[in-house]
Amino acid sequence: AIGDSIAVVRSGSIIKIHVHTFAPDKVLSFMLSFGEFISVKVENMSFQHSNLQFENDKIADKSKLLFTDKNKTGSDESKVNGNESYKSKFKRHGIIAVANGDGIAKAFTELGADEVINARDNQSPSAYDFLESAKRIGARSVLIFPNNKNYILAVEQAAKMTDSLEIHVVPTKTVAEGYSALSVINAECESTDELIERCTKAIKNTVSGCVFTAAKDTKCGGVKIRRGDVLGYSGSTLIAKSKSITECATKLLKKLSDEKSMITVFSGINAKSEELNVIKKRIKKSCPELEIYVIDSGQAVFDYIFGVE
Repeated sequence: AIGDSIAVVRSGSIIKIHVHTFAPDKVLSFMLSFGEFISVKVENMSFQHSNLQFENDKIADKSKLLFTDKNKTGSDESKVNGNESYKSKFKRHGIIAVANGDGIAKAFTELGADEVINARDNQSPSAYDFLESAKRIGARSVLIFPNNKNYILAVEQAAKMTDSLEIHVVPTKTVAEGYSALSVINAECESTDELIERCTKAIKNTVSGCVFTAAKDTKCGGVKIRRGDVLGYSGSTLIAKSKSITECATKLLKKLSDEKSMITVFSGINAKSEELNVIKKRIKKSCPELEIYVIDSGQAVFDYIFGVE
């Protein structure tokens, strides 16, 4: 009721919560009724993601008072495409994520991605695309979340194309893994290795799945598939097959959600609210302890993408 873009990660008795709100005081007050804080961070995301440059010399002079030498993470000589980078003065790490839909792109931006490459219509980003995107950020070190196993090689190639930037690939193979990894990013962390380690743990703790309708007759692992069959996959493994999207999704999630605590659902453009409600009710009935979070992905390839943590 007072926020959105909620992400929750649990480790034992400790819970990390990310929420976007215009009333942080109400969020903090509400959370105090459940326990005590270990740490709290409140940031103005509108400012953080703004690309506005200081055009007024007076404002620029005042800004120098806001960022001490300790806070600067780049030198005044830092250049991006021949121009001084405003962000490089105080940004240690940059983040690039690949999405395949407007809803997913928005979710990644809200989680802190500086640049989102929207690879819609199966248009694979090139190494040059990744490199140019990294340059625009103006950070000393850039973490790239490809979110597709086929894009990892292009990111690695981009890293070899520059000596002035540190480009690191976070090997996310699905948007669900990317969302989970981005949710544990701490923008104040100075150690690149520590950030990558945190992301890697999140990836290992996330199981991805997808539901889509077969476009043609085929065979998978000895199983005959007819055009119109609804298929549930995790990785390259066929988990469920049905004539019904709700039944297939339910079977898939029951298989993936064992000993997990949260499901993030990325609904496709063809997903219907009625079937989504049925899926949620069935999963809640069999696994009442699971938290279910839904994101309208805006992608057209899958009916649903699931991230189970």
